[in-house]
Amino acid sequence: VMSAIKQNLYRVVVVAMLSATGCSSTDPVRVEEDFGNSVRNMIDAQIYNPNAAKNPPADPPLALDGEKADKVLEAYRGDVYKPEKAERPISIRIGAGR
Repeated sequence: VMSAIKQNLYRVVVVAMLSATGCSSTDPVRVEEDFGNSVRNMIDAQIYNPNAAKNPPADPPLALDGEKADKVLEAYRGDVYKPEKAERPISIRIGAGR
């Protein structure tokens, strides 16, 4: 009886291995050929002026107005998520129902 179980197990393993090798391929598929292009396109679309680094302004701003910088920081910090305090502690019990 045990040898029949081993034979069946062996057959199942062989069939599974053959099935898995049939699904593999060394040729690049469409997804692999296009991999990363959507991210690069998204980053390029977010750049306001792609030629700004090549043509810098003659008189760049040397500093930011203090009041404006303060308001920018306040707005930025106000939008940051602040988690609420937990209402009650979480207890985890391990063992036999004691």
